[in-house]
Amino acid sequence: MILMLANFVLQNIQVNLSIKESALSVAQEILDTNTRVKNMDLVRLTINMMKSNYIGKNLTNYLNKLIRRLSTEELSIMLQRMFEYDPTARLKFLNEILIQPEPLFCPVWFSTQMWIMQFDDEFFSLSRKIWNRYGLVLRSGILDISQEKELMNIHHHLRSSNTLIFEMTVKAAVAAIEILSKNYDTIVDDLLKFYHSEIVIVKQLNLEALKRTGDDNNFEGNKRFNRIALPQIIEKTAKYIPHDSVQKLLDFFIVIGSADNDPEVSKKCLEAADALVHARGLDYAPRMLAILERFVESAQEF
Repeated sequence: MILMLANFVLQNIQVNLSIKESALSVAQEILDTNTRVKNMDLVRLTINMMKSNYIGKNLTNYLNKLIRRLSTEELSIMLQRMFEYDPTARLKFLNEILIQPEPLFCPVWFSTQMWIMQFDDEFFSLSRKIWNRYGLVLRSGILDISQEKELMNIHHHLRSSNTLIFEMTVKAAVAAIEILSKNYDTIVDDLLKFYHSEIVIVKQLNLEALKRTGDDNNFEGNKRFNRIALPQIIEKTAKYIPHDSVQKLLDFFIVIGSADNDPEVSKKCLEAADALVHARGLDYAPRMLAILERFVESAQEF
């Protein structure tokens, strides 16, 4: 009952800092003295607290003691929610992860998180230290869309509604492709699948909004922009695109991408097509013109 009350206080953004500090002190006393309290109750409390704006001075000591008490599975649950935490709480949590005396488990989802955070100015240094301390490496599964849910890889984070996380992930994907460029044919196919799966999500969100409101003009799903990741990534990595993938990407960007309902996505697709032609030589210019002519003819017929 006491932990439930502390949980409520710590996650409530309307409660002032001094009261939250008192609530965390109560939770820490339980952590220190009551071994019968289930760790998962403390994990839930801590996750909710770090998702709020709590930045109390007693947070570091609490996290240090909690992490030492948790099993690998329980710590995994906290780490997997990393990008949901308030940046200050995330920073304190990662500092505690860095100084752990025991070797840390290194699944793909954890190395993906640490890779992505290296593309944020605030977290670059700390995430790089963790990367080196635990000998993390880029695994091939980091860009495999078929393992998106299982591994919580790049594709998983490209779907984030948090703009900062999304932008970090795009940068991280570009850097990962530079390292894993020998697999780029497969990566291109997966990025195209990502775009199409996002279109499905947008349509589903619009349908749900219609059912919920009865408003034919409620296009809630159109606010979702994540599919723009495809042209953003291709534009930055055009020089690595294998020959077999250039033409399929040009076809896609000119015929499908340029007709996207979102003007920004449409514009970015045309810019990506232009980057492809410039990066891979003028041999592809006639191909691009042919696609454009076919596209214009189809639009005129319509």
